Amino acid sequence: MKTVAFVPIRLNSQRVAGKNLRPLDGSPLMCHILKTLTEVEGIDEVYVFCSDEGIRALLPEGVRLLLRDPSLDSDTTLGREIYDSFTARVGADLYILAHATSPFIRAATLADALGKVRSGEYDSAFSAEKVQTFAWFEGRPLNYALDNIPRTQTIEPVYIETSAFFIFSR
Repeated sequence: MKTVAFVPIRLNSQRVAGKNLRPLDGSPLMCHILKTLTEVEGIDEVYVFCSDEGIRALLPEGVRLLLRDPSLDSDTTLGREIYDSFTARVGADLYILAHATSPFIRAATLADALGKVRSGEYDSAFSAEKVQTFAWFEGRPLNYALDNIPRTQTIEPVYIETSAFFIFSR
């Protein structure tokens, strides 16, 4: 089962200028997740998907650059457009989409999630944070009733995507 990991990199962030290249512990931010992905057993190829050839010199060993159309660097580009573009060009059975802005994901975490998808136990996986507290949405309690307020230890948890990684099939 061919598994390909990719990290989309855009160098023209409007919110945080140059965020993917900012130094973190002596390396550009993006390099931390890239190195982690190269350490995960079962990942066959790791790519950076970026429109700037100049980024090649910064890539860790074992990471490939796939140049993408610069039109995908727009502030209005949807993530889905980037992911569809990558998967249309690189064939695989499973894809791992990871983000440079999650440099502390451990290889063991990725390997565990990948193993569960490969085994057929799950059809996909994503990183999430379990929040077990009082949550509201659209002006109403999301996970409890106002006339029956539980202890936080017994409240129904809410899972929030962290966007650190997503694992999905072709």
